[in-house]
Amino acid sequence: MQDVSTVESHGSIKVILSATFGLGWSSLYESDPDVQLWMLTYQPIIDAIEGRLDMKVAMDRFAKDFMARFGQRHLVHQRSEFLEVQTVSEAFIVREYDGAEWIELVREIRAFDQNGVCKLEPSK
Repeated sequence: MQDVSTVESHGSIKVILSATFGLGWSSLYESDPDVQLWMLTYQPIIDAIEGRLDMKVAMDRFAKDFMARFGQRHLVHQRSEFLEVQTVSEAFIVREYDGAEWIELVREIRAFDQNGVCKLEPSK
């Protein structure tokens, strides 16, 4: 889950998601929140998706910055063709299925017991 203070201090943030099946953008790093948050909000990739920077330039910069910050142990080749940017203005979790990622707002998460019965009331 992304830290609520990150969103609250900025009002909203833009995040990068993989829009199709295959290799997820940041979900590969869900066990390392520092890496995942850095990848979700990496500005040169956001700029490239939004047309303000060449994607090859952004991906080259991404690889160099990633290596400098986290080292070889984490770097997995990433594809850029199916990335998209979404703006989020509240606490969220990145969900993933077979590489396709989407945002789930924390307030919309439901808790279920072992019988599949929802234990929380829907948000209003």
